[in-house]
Amino acid sequence: MFPPELIDRFVDEVAIGIEKSSHYIPENIGNDLRSCSLAASCFRLQSQRHLLAHAPLSIAHGETQSEKVQRLREILETNGALRQCIIHLSIDFRATEPLDIDDEDVDWEFHDENLPSVINMLTEMHQLKISCTNLYAMEWDRLSEGIKTALRNTRFTSPHLSILSLYGISISPYEFIDTWKSIKNITLRNVEMDMDEDTSQDASMLEYRLERVTISGHEFPLHLVLQNSQILGGLRQFRIDGFRVCPDNIRQIWNVIHIASESLKDLGLPACFGE
Repeated sequence: MFPPELIDRFVDEVAIGIEKSSHYIPENIGNDLRSCSLAASCFRLQSQRHLLAHAPLSIAHGETQSEKVQRLREILETNGALRQCIIHLSIDFRATEPLDIDDEDVDWEFHDENLPSVINMLTEMHQLKISCTNLYAMEWDRLSEGIKTALRNTRFTSPHLSILSLYGISISPYEFIDTWKSIKNITLRNVEMDMDEDTSQDASMLEYRLERVTISGHEFPLHLVLQNSQILGGLRQFRIDGFRVCPDNIRQIWNVIHIASESLKDLGLPACFGE
C-alpha cells in the first residue's frame, strides 16, 4: 500500500490541467478523476476534492426549491467529508424574463429554502461568485432575508473566504462591507453602489483591507465612502477591464491609485490611459 501523501500527489497530477481561478474541469480530466475515485477507496477523497471544488448553482425568480440546490443540501448533510471539498461557490440569480427592478410597486425576491443551509455548510469555501441574469443590476434587497443572513454569516461559517466576485448587483457600500468583512480580493462587474439617503453610519466604522481589486462596467463601482486608506491602503493589484471613459470615472480611478500608491505593485489600466 502506498502512503496517502503519494496517492494524493498522483491524483493531483491527474488534475493538473484544471483551471485554477475558475476550477473549470476539461471533460477528459473529469473522466480521469472519476475513474480514480472508483479505482479504490484510498483514491476517492482526493479525486472528489478536485471534482467537487466548484459548485455552480442557479436560482430562478419564483423558484423556492431548486432541484440542484436541494440535492446538494442532501448530499452535504449525509456526507460531512464532502463539505470540505467545495472551495468555490457560484450562485446565479436568474430572472425567467427581463424584469423592471425600478418599479417599486412590484414586490418580489429571490428565495430558495435550501440555499442558506448549503452556504452555512461550506466551511472550506475560499471563493464566492454572485451574479444576476436578465437584470441590469439586481438590488441586494431582492434576495430573501434567509439568503442575505447566510451570506453575512460566512465570516463565521467560511473563515477561509477571501475572494469575492459580484456581477450585475446593486448594493449599498455599508451592506457590502457588513456582509464580507474578511474579503481580500474582489471583482466587481456592472456593480452599482448607492448610498442610502438616511444612513447614519460613519465610514470610520469600517474595518476592511483589500489586496486585489478588478472592476469593469458603465460606472465606477467602488463608492467614494470605500475609497480611503483604511480599505485601500494595502492594495497590491488594481485592474480595470472594459470601462466607460468619462471625467468622473477617471477621477475616481486616479483617487484609488493615489490612496494605494505606497502598496500598489500591479496596475492594469484601459488602453485609453496610454493614449
